[in-house]
Amino acid sequence: MRSTITRVGMLFGLVAGLFLGLLAYSAPAVAASGLAHESPVLNIRAGGKATIKVRGFCMDPGKLFPTGVNTPDGVADDAIRAGLNYAIDKGYDQKDPLQTQLAVWYLQTGNWEKPDHALADEIVAGAKDAANKVVDPNSTSLLDAMKDGRAKVTITFTPDPSVKPNEAYFGDGELIVENTSGKDLAFYLPNGAIFPPTNPSHQRLTSYVTQVVQADTVQEMPVSGNATGDLLLGTLLAFSLAVLTAGLLLRSRRLALR
Repeated sequence: MRSTITRVGMLFGLVAGLFLGLLAYSAPAVAASGLAHESPVLNIRAGGKATIKVRGFCMDPGKLFPTGVNTPDGVADDAIRAGLNYAIDKGYDQKDPLQTQLAVWYLQTGNWEKPDHALADEIVAGAKDAANKVVDPNSTSLLDAMKDGRAKVTITFTPDPSVKPNEAYFGDGELIVENTSGKDLAFYLPNGAIFPPTNPSHQRLTSYVTQVVQADTVQEMPVSGNATGDLLLGTLLAFSLAVLTAGLLLRSRRLALR
């Protein structure tokens, strides 16, 4: 009797383990804040909207942080995009935004705005590494979609509250994207997208996505790169789970009839 209970317990444990494995492998991998190397793709339904968080760093030293911005109209140079990529990957954009900003300004103008730029030097060096080159998704850029009427965008930026308004150099914004194409489409905001100021005497912002807040999407975020393998393994685990469960139920019924 005891050996029977032990075998049943082992079967239960195996089924539970397979179930947990199925959950782990079948769940899509969602990109987190500080999205390096590739922008998240938003597969927005026809007429649907998506709300994303973006961070922007100033591009034109000597000018004020913009009190308002227009929709993005281009992307920064490859060096700035690569530098931001490196800073995001290392977490410097969150831990030391000032050094990240100094690197952006240097990559834009070739001049250092402050004498202390040790970490910014590292970012600038990282911008020259081909491994940090931005890889845009194989999808539709929001910049192109806005030009031909397939998407509408509204944006608000707020300067960093810990810095005096006249000294602000970076800020966070909320971008609302509406699919106006009449069919489901996949969009992305390129890393390094430039938001021009509503006041020409203010700085431009080069930006990147930090978070997808809400989306009326077909699929909110891209799954992990090995999606096909994950799907196959998940299917096999599901089949094994079904077979083991059926066997366990059959065994329990036989034990009950003895």
